[in-house]
Amino acid sequence: MLADQYEFDAAQNEVLRRSARLTTVWGVVAVLAGLLVAYWGVRIMADPEGWAEVAASFGTAIPLIVVGLASLRIGGRLMAIVGTEGNDVTHFMDAVSAVGRAFMLQAILIVGWIVVMMAVR
Repeated sequence: MLADQYEFDAAQNEVLRRSARLTTVWGVVAVLAGLLVAYWGVRIMADPEGWAEVAASFGTAIPLIVVGLASLRIGGRLMAIVGTEGNDVTHFMDAVSAVGRAFMLQAILIVGWIVVMMAVR
């Protein structure tokens, strides 16, 4: 039989709930910003001289969208802690793992963005 897991109290759940909401808001903002930058890139495609700006637009849009989606996932994982009973530690560790993966992904995307920017300039 598994031992009972620690259960966060109401104050701790409120901190987690607020963090989940803010992480979700950031995810939505990042995805929308990425889509807007991608849209600008598509509009620039009509200009045959604008290939560098197109590359820069997509080099910026893709990381924003990916980071936004990762943030939405983290927000969901954090909200799972608040919305369930008996699995707080498991959900917390899932959320922390998702944060670690998101940071690694951001580092990779930033390096990729720098490479794209150096290549088009």
